[in-house]
Amino acid sequence: MTWIHPIFIVASFIGIVLGLENGLGRTPPMGWNSWNHFGCNVDENLIKETADALIKFGFADAGYQYLNVDDCWEDAEIFASWGIDYLKYDNCHNDGSPEKQRYTKMKDALIASGRPIFFSICEWGKPHLWGAEVGNSWRTTGDIRVAWDSILSILRRQQDITQYSGPGGWNDPDMLQIRNPPNDTLKVVLNPEIIALNQDPLGKSVNIAQRSRFFDIWTGELSDGHVALLFNRAEIAMKITLDFKYHCKLEDEISIRDLWERKDLGYFVKSFTAKVPKHGIKVLKIKGGIPININESLSLQHIEIYRYL
Repeated sequence: MTWIHPIFIVASFIGIVLGLENGLGRTPPMGWNSWNHFGCNVDENLIKETADALIKFGFADAGYQYLNVDDCWEDAEIFASWGIDYLKYDNCHNDGSPEKQRYTKMKDALIASGRPIFFSICEWGKPHLWGAEVGNSWRTTGDIRVAWDSILSILRRQQDITQYSGPGGWNDPDMLQIRNPPNDTLKVVLNPEIIALNQDPLGKSVNIAQRSRFFDIWTGELSDGHVALLFNRAEIAMKITLDFKYHCKLEDEISIRDLWERKDLGYFVKSFTAKVPKHGIKVLKIKGGIPININESLSLQHIEIYRYL
């Protein structure tokens, strides 16, 4: 089967910002994209087969609503007449005019068509600085490759730009390269609790709380709690400790749920430690606790101590 190659879920590296007011993109877009495997070699049969597969294997029911014919096509009026709901506008073979000006022209054409169309910007500079005025999402890096170092590089590039996106306009770190997925991969991309995390309506940022030589901890606020991501970049399994006070700015008793395993882990005070496999990530939903204000310099000093234990 060749149908399911690149899946996109615009990741929740998000902040609060007003995006293009076309009523779309209140949560990150989810769907399938043709480019990384098929390039311009797309025909009617491929698209029909892919649409059938997205329904057959449960992607449509899980919230993957867009099927994108990526690149090699243009003309906003024709798109609208076809009933198109999503347009990715790439930077290839551009005419050299200023980026914002060029993408604004397409935005205006889409609005003039009279059809609400999700506008995905793919530009290779710093579209996060102007994207919220023009589109519903914007690529933050070059194309992803099927390689671990590519994933790490893209992740690092998100660290300092989370404040630029939110409901209506999102940072886009590119699609997931899942190729022909085995059942274990299907369980990942169809996990309803991970999808609910990605689609959380609050749209507040997950931000880096600790970056060490071998692992990262990202934390953020949800509409019904908090989330913590324990990411092991090392080549061996590691124990990673989430400190509620310094990583989450919470104290008192806290309940933790493992979203990958879809099970409650219990109640904890002060900290939680998990063994994370190499290149793995624990995704933890946190409820309870009392928000606290801590001295930022003290927090950073504490984190530096953690790095060298």
